[in-house]
Amino acid sequence: TTLKPDFEKPHVNASISTMSADVFAQAPLGKDLGGLLFGTHLTYLEPIFAMYDACGNGSLASMKRPPYIRDFFFKANLKPTSVFDISLIGFYGSDGLTYDDSETEKGLTTKQKMDYDIYQGIAGLNVKYLPTDNLQFHGLLSYNGISENLDMKTNSSGTIKYTDEFMNKYSALPGVASDSYNLNGIDEHYKETVKSHLVNGKLESEIELNEKNHLCVGFEEIVSFTDTSDKMNLWRDIEFRNNWLFKK
Repeated sequence: TTLKPDFEKPHVNASISTMSADVFAQAPLGKDLGGLLFGTHLTYLEPIFAMYDACGNGSLASMKRPPYIRDFFFKANLKPTSVFDISLIGFYGSDGLTYDDSETEKGLTTKQKMDYDIYQGIAGLNVKYLPTDNLQFHGLLSYNGISENLDMKTNSSGTIKYTDEFMNKYSALPGVASDSYNLNGIDEHYKETVKSHLVNGKLESEIELNEKNHLCVGFEEIVSFTDTSDKMNLWRDIEFRNNWLFKK
């Protein structure tokens, strides 16, 4: 259930803040015809991040694309005749971020990059038909879809010193030539995609048999399906015969 637009007068509501803006407008189509609703919600963190970095705080430089929201919605209410009532709604939303950073600690350089986006779409058609004072038909058709994309990459390289405890225990073993070892680039990649769809259809009728008795007859169908894909290329410590192996 959403707000029914004003059929006679236009309205515009707007708000703005340091990081987002909202606009909500109603446009009449005629007292006996209908009205429209339009709306949007937008964020803009880029200026705040730029000002933060300009003040000498570079900790936000890794956020290549700041978290964002881009939402748009629409609704139309139409009454072409006295016995028809039609409403149509639509929504499109997206949000996400992109992160890219590199840091070095104790000789180990780790580069991380993550790109994350979610998209959502909603559409619906709602129709009411009143052929007589005692009979009403109601039809509904709606769709809801979500798409999620995550792509994350990590690279580790550098010269890493053994701990004193390790050297005291294993320094005599072949292969431990010095107090450190070189890690020549360990790449990891994780990618996930999720796509989900739901369609709902309903048709029903209501008959007024008399003032105290009503009869409703109808049917409804819901179809939902989801496709999820995960691709992983990772390194992990694996226990094998009381020893640990670092394997892809």
